[in-house]
Amino acid sequence: MIAKADQLIESTIDTLDSGSDSVEPKDGASLISDWIKALRKEELLHSLADQLQTLYDELNTREPDGKMISALLEKLSVQTAKAARRVNRDYQDSLEDLADSLKEFSKELR
Repeated sequence: MIAKADQLIESTIDTLDSGSDSVEPKDGASLISDWIKALRKEELLHSLADQLQTLYDELNTREPDGKMISALLEKLSVQTAKAARRVNRDYQDSLEDLADSLKEFSKELR
């Protein structure tokens, strides 16, 4: 699994759980950038990195589209839940929590 994955997962969950009103697109973009760098190192996770790149690009537009961001987060939630079932047991619970946080955050943006 990704080096420093625990810190990245925890930081992401904390950010998502703080709610959409307290997260600025630039904050999300910075966190996503860290994820993209980490996931690109893992060959099996490149498709997840591609999805994050799309989200990153949308967050960096002049006026990010909340509905598109919500849909991307929902898709990432599903992919993260699937990944949780395939990784080392040490990360399963954390990734399942992350998937739940992504799903809830996406609902806030609808």
